[in-house]
Amino acid sequence: MAAEARAQELRIVVVDREAAVAERIRAILERELPGRGVLEPVFDRTDIFVAPTPCQGCRAVAEWNPAIFFVDDLTRCATGRDLVRRVREGNHDVAIVLTAGELNPEIAMDAAWRGASAVLPRPFTEEQLVHAAARALESHRSRRMERDRRYAFALTLGHELKSPLDAVEMTLNNMVAGLLGPVNDTQFDALCRAQSRIQTMRGLVTDFLDWSRLAAEHRRRNMEIFSAAELVRRVVDQAAEAAEAAKIMILTDVPASLRMRADRWEMETLLGNLLSNAVKYNRPGGRVVIRVHEEEAAIFFEVEDTGIGMDPAALSRLFKPFSRLRDPRTEGVPGSGLGLAIAREIALLYDGNIEVDSIPDKGSRFTVCLRRCRGVQQRGPADACPFEDSG
Repeated sequence: MAAEARAQELRIVVVDREAAVAERIRAILERELPGRGVLEPVFDRTDIFVAPTPCQGCRAVAEWNPAIFFVDDLTRCATGRDLVRRVREGNHDVAIVLTAGELNPEIAMDAAWRGASAVLPRPFTEEQLVHAAARALESHRSRRMERDRRYAFALTLGHELKSPLDAVEMTLNNMVAGLLGPVNDTQFDALCRAQSRIQTMRGLVTDFLDWSRLAAEHRRRNMEIFSAAELVRRVVDQAAEAAEAAKIMILTDVPASLRMRADRWEMETLLGNLLSNAVKYNRPGGRVVIRVHEEEAAIFFEVEDTGIGMDPAALSRLFKPFSRLRDPRTEGVPGSGLGLAIAREIALLYDGNIEVDSIPDKGSRFTVCLRRCRGVQQRGPADACPFEDSG
């Protein structure tokens, strides 16, 4: 089944602790929505999935990309945390309709804080259900339009910045290689310094696009279940060349059985930025240790280095965008000042944060805390998402 819905197809996921209520929602929406003027444009098909379990409903939202998600106010995910928050984590654009046993201002405000577009009292009439679906769809469209505009701006700006950099870099490479004529030693050194500056600028553009990507995510987040050891291994492999050049040893301590539910790009970006800093701000012959462990409701990543460390004044500015460590020893270290800001923004997406312990001239330890999904321990055919492509 294709990941993206056709313009004429309205996709809806329903999770309800009462199977009869879930089936009533499905039956009413399938009968009332197609061909009616309640939703514009009129959809010629309404595809509705009633999830047998909250975990399957959560995965359906992340992988099937529906426009609307119906969930009752008592449904909880495997961790006991609010399923609405986890669904929003997997798909920022989905509109959520919360069905509540009673409706009062306190419940309405709480539902809005959790990300619901509409609250539907139980029991509800057919008209109330269709009206809630219409409000949710309008919310979904608004989110998509705003996200598309921001993403288009980021892409355009990134292209406009990268194109001249490519041209300048190609010219510099040709000059260094002697393809445009001989150069003396002084000119060669100047050209090499210019090449280094171009690489720094390219890194800044890449970080800017990553920063924009988090704020204006056009792609839907791909929430997968995967091994934490596999994640760490990939990130370490990506940093191996820089670590070897700086004579930095990277050690890891990750349980082989530990699994997590997250977006791979986000986790690789978060951990990759922390590891990159641990290598760049280390000392020759130093080391970096990556540790991962879990508790009942959280998973922790630790990145500890034997680098130059930071004083309290530097720590206070650490996660601010475009803020860099001011130290004579780091003047030649390339960077944009966005890496740690990006890492923290990603941690916040998982109800987490990053804490730092640092001692000047001894090193730093960054500890990332992310909300843990205990549903990753479920296995077997009944746990598989019905919308995964078989081919």
